[in-house]
Amino acid sequence: MLVKRSRLSRDSLIGCGTMVLAGLALWDLARTPPRRFGMAVLSSTDYPTAVAWVLLAFGGLLAVTSLFGSAAVPGGGAAPADATAAPAGETAPPVARSITRSAPVLLATIVFIALIPVAGFYPATVIYLGVLVYAALEIPSVALRVLSAAAVAVGTAGVVYLVFDVWLNYFLPRGRIW
Repeated sequence: MLVKRSRLSRDSLIGCGTMVLAGLALWDLARTPPRRFGMAVLSSTDYPTAVAWVLLAFGGLLAVTSLFGSAAVPGGGAAPADATAAPAGETAPPVARSITRSAPVLLATIVFIALIPVAGFYPATVIYLGVLVYAALEIPSVALRVLSAAAVAVGTAGVVYLVFDVWLNYFLPRGRIW
């Protein structure tokens, strides 16, 4: 038997949030004067505008299908009286759990953005990825967890450096420190 999901689901919130961000990007791009580079056919704002329109469309599609779609989840009997109640053995409701899991990621992202002008893109990226990978790994040994997170962070920053600085000759933001 299938139980219907609540109307305001996570998908509809993500779709609405994507539409808001795409709308803000389109608004900002409309105020940005386009620049042409040499013999380029497209201007500097054409590709970001196209991406923003695609995000707006997919955000709307996600919101509409999650709000008005006939999505049902497997389950038995009637719908639970309190959809936000915690499963047996857990203390926090699912919404509170998802907020407590996403808050450190949001905080790390804000710190990353603030750190780029000071430290530069590469040191900020190593710190950001190190923190995120360390938090995501479920290795019981702290030393192995730190080494794994450091290896992923430094390796990823190294690949980005090779691709952008060395091969493409496109320099990412430098900070006051490096």
